[in-house]
This record gives sequence, structure tokens and C-alpha cells, in this order.
Amino acid sequence: SVSSTNVLVRVPMIEGDVRLTLTSPGGSYQVTSNLVLAPKIHAFTPQGAAVGTWVTIDGTGLAQVSDVFFGDVRSSAISNLSSIKLSARVPQSAVVGPLRVQSAGGTNASESLFYVAPTLTQFTPALGQTGAVVTVTGVNFTGTTQVQFGDATAVFTLLSNTQLTTTVPLNAQSGRIRVTNPGGSATSAVHFQVIGGEPVVSSLAPSFGPVGTQVRIQGLNLSSVSEVRFGGVVASVVTVESDTSLLVTVPPSAPSGPVTVVNPLGSATSPSTFFVGSTADLAVQLSALPNESWIGGVMELAVHIRNRGPLPAQSVALGLQIPTGTEVLDVFSSQGTSSAVGLGVTFNVGNLLPDAVMTGNVQLRLLREGRFVSITEVTSGSIDPDPSNDRATVEFFGKAPDLQMVRDANGRLFLRWPTVPDTLRVEYSDQLRSGEWTLIPDLAPIVGELRQWEVTPSQVERWYRLRNPL
Repeated sequence: SVSSTNVLVRVPMIEGDVRLTLTSPGGSYQVTSNLVLAPKIHAFTPQGAAVGTWVTIDGTGLAQVSDVFFGDVRSSAISNLSSIKLSARVPQSAVVGPLRVQSAGGTNASESLFYVAPTLTQFTPALGQTGAVVTVTGVNFTGTTQVQFGDATAVFTLLSNTQLTTTVPLNAQSGRIRVTNPGGSATSAVHFQVIGGEPVVSSLAPSFGPVGTQVRIQGLNLSSVSEVRFGGVVASVVTVESDTSLLVTVPPSAPSGPVTVVNPLGSATSPSTFFVGSTADLAVQLSALPNESWIGGVMELAVHIRNRGPLPAQSVALGLQIPTGTEVLDVFSSQGTSSAVGLGVTFNVGNLLPDAVMTGNVQLRLLREGRFVSITEVTSGSIDPDPSNDRATVEFFGKAPDLQMVRDANGRLFLRWPTVPDTLRVEYSDQLRSGEWTLIPDLAPIVGELRQWEVTPSQVERWYRLRNPL
């Protein structure tokens, strides 16, 4: 509308400030000051971001914008790119809300919300079983799209911009809680401990070592473990790797013994002992039973290896020298494998635990008379603090069998000869010069280590001899 003193017009679609010009049949007149266009926000990108992020605002009338607000918090950094575009940095303490621009021409707020990335300050309780309800506190929870326990997604209820509740999902494992909205994600500073039940310890690796050794404990429900003990001594360094794995350090003064773990629901003890130390003292003994036998007789070498600890001995092996003039009949080992080659027997024991004893036996046949010496020596892949007891020697003797004629207290006369070898035979002759010998029937009873045959008065005048047909 037009009058002699006023002109009322509708502002057309323009992008920024303009200077007005009035035109009439009598001429034209340009207003001395600009028409300042009120700012208007059409869109902004991104739709949400963390503090410190630059946000681009598109609209009109933006050239003279003096302030940009994120919610009610003013941005301290604005870059006026043009009348239709500007940038503003998300300020500290910004909260979820509409963007608002302000200039001399007026104020305008965005129709949609800008989502500031959330901040998570705490949660309660600190641990719980699946299905437990957890309250999470922070800021900028408005618009939350996801809550996770580790990698497991949980259902949640938004209570306010600063608080939500969530339920521990069935597949959750101990880990950090993460809250996500269109502006980004926030992760808790500490882990939420998912308690599946009482702890279970299945293995220790390694199973031995000195103080300071790192030991990995495998099992179940370990993420909520509050204490680990080595034989009663508490380990001060405990790292939770997962709900099935702990990494602990052997504490000073820890003795050898089982390892115990404790969580709020109970405790568990390792199925095996952890041995504390750095050495394994092996001691070997060697004996001969009997230490004297007839030629052709059988005797036994017995070897014993004891691990005096404190650690298990690794890759234990023992070599036994067999003297000439003997024959190996059989070899036995209580642990590992054994083999006889030539004049040597080898026992491959493997690992030998502290206080454990390995026994080896070698059966020999003596082929000659005289003195025999056997030597054995044990080796291992562990440090042996006392090598003086790693070697042992035994001697034994072979004797020739003989035939004896003895009279007992009652005046009865007997022939006596060894029971071994069992091929020994006694023969008699009535005429030595004839060279004819007759075998005494093998009916002589055994008395101790000797066979005994009674000589009757009619048999006294005979010649007797001991003979081995083989």
C-alpha cells in the first residue's frame, strides 16, 4: 500500500541485506541505510557431532549473524562464509537442542535438533549377571540410538538427557559400556563386570617359574575376580584379559601350591600345582640285585631318579652303561620309554614333577665270572643346582657254579649245586677211566639257592661231576 508518507511492501525472496529504492513518475530515491534481512536456518551438517567439531549452517540472511547457539550455549568460533552459509564450532558444555542464529535483523532457530555426542560419567551397579538393570549417568543422552556392553547390544530406556537405564544382555561379556546417538558415542572409563557365576580355573600357563613370572589363568567367570592367591599369598598384579582369561604375576614369598581365584560369588582352585622356583635338582641311585650271581644266572640293575625340586624337570633322560660279559634280557621303565642298544640302555623319561620318582629296571644274564661295573647318568633340560648326584656306579660279581658234597648234623650225605642256570646237570660214573657218565634224574629239591640230592651209602664210592650241556 502507498500513501503520501508511507510505502508498505512484502519482502521478496532474497538472500541477504539490500538497499531500498523508491521509484515514482517524478523520479527515484534510494534509502540511505540497508534493509537488514532476518536470518533463517534452512539446514545444517552434520546432524550431530562432538565438542570442537565445525558445523556448516545453510540459510538466508546469515552474513550479519553475530551469535550461534547450540541449545543455550553460545559458540565462541563463527566463520561467516556468505549470506547463505556460515560455520560454527560446537562449544564446550553444548547440549542437544536446536541451533539458533542471531543478528541485528532478528533470531531464528532450526526446526530439527542438533545432537551433541554423549558423555558417560558413571554407571551403577559396577557388576551384575545377565538381565541385571544398570543405571547410566552422563549428558546428551537425548536421541540415544544404541547402548552396548562390549560388543553386545542392550535394550534401554531413556529417562532424561542425563540418565538412562539398560539391561545386561544375554551374550554380554565384561567390558566397557558404550552409548551412541547421532552425534557420536561415549564409552565408560571402567569395565562393567558380567558375573556368570562362581569362578572356574581350568589351566595355568606356565605351570612353574620364579617370583615375577607372568602366569595366564584360563577358566570361566574370571572378569569379576577380585583376588588371586598363590599358595595363600595374594598377587598384587592382576590383569583381566577377558571373562575366560587372567594375567597375574607371581608375588614375592609365594610358595609352591595351587592357585586360588575369588569373585563375589565364590572361589576356585587350580587343578594343578604352580611350582615357584628356577631349578630342578635330580638325584640318581643305582643298585644290583643280587650283587653276586652264578654264571648263567639272572640279576637286575635298578635305577631310581628323584626330582628334589623345586621345579618340574624338563626332558629328563638317563643313560645306563652295561658291562661286557653280560646279556640284556629285559628293560622296564615306570615313566616314558626305554631301549637297549648294544652295551647301553636309554631311558627317555620326559618331564618329572617335584618329589616324583622314576624307576627303571634292566634284567641281565651273567656270561662270565668276575667283577662287573655299571655306570648311569641323568640329564635334563632344566637347571640342576647339584650335578654331583646326577651320576651313580654299582659293582656286582659273577661266580662259577660248583658241586659240593656235604654232611648234615645227622650224618646224611648230600650233593649240592646252584639252581642257575637251570641247564646245569649232575652226572656220576662208577669207573672214571671208562668215560661213561650217567645223568642223575632232575628230581633234586631246591634248598635256598641250591639243589640238593641225597647220596645213599651205596652211592658213596662213585665219581660225580657238574656239567652244563649248553
